Amino acid sequence: MIPMLVDCLMGKLRFFAIIGFVLFLAFVGRIVGAQSAREAGIAARGQAIEGVVNDSEGLPLPGVTISLKGTNLAAVTDDYGKYVLPGVPEGPYVVVASLPSFQTLETPVTVPANAPVRLDLKLQLAQMNYEVTVRYDIPKLMDASESIGVVSLSPVQVSSLPSLGEKDIFRSLQLMPGISASNEASSGLYVRGGTPDQNLVLLDGFTVYNVDHFYGIFSAFNAQAIENITMHKGGFESKYGGRISSVVELDGRSGNRDEIAFGGGASLLSYNAYAEVPISKKASVLFAGRRSFQSPLSDRIRDSYNQQQGPGGGRGPGGQGMVTQPDSVFYDLNGRLTYDIGRRDHLFLSFYNGQDNLDSSRDMSMPQGFGQQTGAISGSITNLTKWGNTGAGLNWFHQWAESFNSSLTVGYSRYFKDRDRRSTMTVTDPDTNEETTTERGSAEANDLTDATVMLNNALTLGYKHLVEFGAQATRNDIGYDFVMNETESSMGRHQRGNQYSVYLQDRWSPFPRFSMTPGVRGTYYDRAAKTYLEPRLSLMVNGTDRLRLKAAGGLYYQYANNLIREDVLEGDQDFWTLGDEKTVPVSSAVHSIVGLSYETKSFLFDTEAYRKKLDGLAEFGALRFGRPRGGEFPPPGPGGPPPEGQTGSGPVDFGKLFFTGEGKAEGIEFLFQKKFGEHTGWITYSLGRVRHHFPELSSSWYPASHDSTHEVKIVDSWRFRKFLISGTWIFATGKAYTGPTGIE
Repeated sequence: MIPMLVDCLMGKLRFFAIIGFVLFLAFVGRIVGAQSAREAGIAARGQAIEGVVNDSEGLPLPGVTISLKGTNLAAVTDDYGKYVLPGVPEGPYVVVASLPSFQTLETPVTVPANAPVRLDLKLQLAQMNYEVTVRYDIPKLMDASESIGVVSLSPVQVSSLPSLGEKDIFRSLQLMPGISASNEASSGLYVRGGTPDQNLVLLDGFTVYNVDHFYGIFSAFNAQAIENITMHKGGFESKYGGRISSVVELDGRSGNRDEIAFGGGASLLSYNAYAEVPISKKASVLFAGRRSFQSPLSDRIRDSYNQQQGPGGGRGPGGQGMVTQPDSVFYDLNGRLTYDIGRRDHLFLSFYNGQDNLDSSRDMSMPQGFGQQTGAISGSITNLTKWGNTGAGLNWFHQWAESFNSSLTVGYSRYFKDRDRRSTMTVTDPDTNEETTTERGSAEANDLTDATVMLNNALTLGYKHLVEFGAQATRNDIGYDFVMNETESSMGRHQRGNQYSVYLQDRWSPFPRFSMTPGVRGTYYDRAAKTYLEPRLSLMVNGTDRLRLKAAGGLYYQYANNLIREDVLEGDQDFWTLGDEKTVPVSSAVHSIVGLSYETKSFLFDTEAYRKKLDGLAEFGALRFGRPRGGEFPPPGPGGPPPEGQTGSGPVDFGKLFFTGEGKAEGIEFLFQKKFGEHTGWITYSLGRVRHHFPELSSSWYPASHDSTHEVKIVDSWRFRKFLISGTWIFATGKAYTGPTGIE
């Protein structure tokens, strides 16, 4: 008891020491930024060029690269389209603004000796070039050359890629190198050997836990409501935490501030609509929504899905006697309010709600003599499932000074999944016509809430340092309940966990062609009563104007995990749970990445090699056929013996239901991209492997279920006169599979 109290006390002391250090740095940085920038800094280093970058409709553009031509001085616009180029010496320059899918803009500017320069820019979509250029410069769909493991994608261009009835953001991300595209039945992202639950998905700052619709085939994000997507495939910075594989940032689209705009459309699976309403010159609102409908394509997908599910889907043994008429519908709604309080203050309020309702109920009839039954069988199966996610985020940005800004995010997210499955079977005796009815069923519910407050700060110290620091507090409440046949077996797991994090990183450019970003993140997790430190580092060397070497690495922890409850009869189900370092471990990963890119105006060659060491992986090996691990099968009906370890009906011991293991993922990726011309697109090749080791399951390492050794992807867009013809081609080796050897 005493050592536990000491460890808890030391963890809290370390936590408060980190907070004190960050607050001290913020205080010192504020003084340095305010004093030296106005006094000695301006005279020695020059003036600042600052402004806002908007699109043609006046909406702010985040992620735009702003640079001075012929120099190494550059910046990136924030979520509000703002940028600052500090310390520019007196003289004439050319400011270059670039963003994927937009025309690159070059603007001459003269910096005086005694005053900063205000330069607001407006970018036009590159598609407008089709009528005025001879080269047919089709805008590139993605940008993968700037940083290691980072890919940017524009939803505006997603519609130009072929899709299965619905343009899909996550399906488009699967065409990028290092993201598996061979999971046909899932829009989830398997990134460099990771699983979808190991990805941090942020929509305007709040976490989204449910990322798919329609059996997992389509992602839950409407491209009409998204402005920009940034994918961090690994080695991500210390301002991100809570996941061990990757980060997906989705920036919501702001409404038009000049005039009312609306539109809509329909695909083979759903219809959608959006509306943009200006409130004033400073504020606007955008609404977007989708809803699916029954169609021949959706029926084909449902039929295929139910056939693959076996008994848990639409067909029983031998495919006899099952009449399945599944009904599925999904919808999602997005809203975003943008308000410019003043020149230095901006406010965003975002909302998301999405839900799926699946009814796989069916009638059943089997003839006399089927199986071991002597009589005819009739009955029905009721199978209802609904799942979804609701979230909201409030973002406030404030520019304290030319070199110092802060953003405060308050976010809330709720994920739920409910399943109710009941079966009624009637056996008619052929001799007496006496009917015997048996009823069985199960109910399952998983509910997760996430409340987060996050403060991010950026302090520019000259042209060599961009110091970023902040703090985050997250509270998770997770409940999971499973009840079978009301009395035979039940599981209940209700958890609450708090994470308190601080981070510090510095984008340091000590030499003209060399930059590095060291960082550290510290998190106190109260369920484990422990502080977790996560050092991070990335390096960038520009050998020439075209050749770039890069490397990154770091330690990452994950406190909430999504586990699979295997069920051969009713279909596998998943649920979220929190780690506690007792029953379920806190997962961790060590990333090591090196890469090289060579880029010209029209072509890009990029390669990256990675290695991940995974620890604290968890598997849920319980209630196959309703049996806890190490126990007996539940009785076939009322009156049978109770499960092992129970004197009657009651809860199952969760401690017996989990396996703990480790893993490793390694591979190399190659990308060749053609950025401009009549034909644009890319070719990628990925070579990788994922191995897991769970001592209680196997004495040796074995391929993970999502392991895919080879993947080749080809994406091409061809501009032919007034037509845009595009296509994709994917080749991948099969998944590892171990067949069942029998039933214990």
